Amino acid sequence: FFSHRDMNLIMDCLEADRPIYLYTGRGPSSSAMHLGHLVPFLFTQWLQEAFDCPLVIQMTDDEKFIFKGVYEDETGDNLDYFAGVTLEN
Repeated sequence: FFSHRDMNLIMDCLEADRPIYLYTGRGPSSSAMHLGHLVPFLFTQWLQEAFDCPLVIQMTDDEKFIFKGVYEDETGDNLDYFAGVTLEN
């Protein structure tokens, strides 16, 4: 959670009336979200309203698959599992 990163660059863009956008996301590894997942989303929403800018939220099932995916000759890969978890979130 690096809320301070690039803050000077963001402020320079806002002062110069150049557009910015915010980006956040998560890589779900279970079908449940908890309160800890909500904090970055709420903070980013606050920034979006304060800066009056678009917000991009990415759910990265592919990233989870790359690092936690499994391939077995009998069953193939488990990418569908991670895609399903992403949809549930």
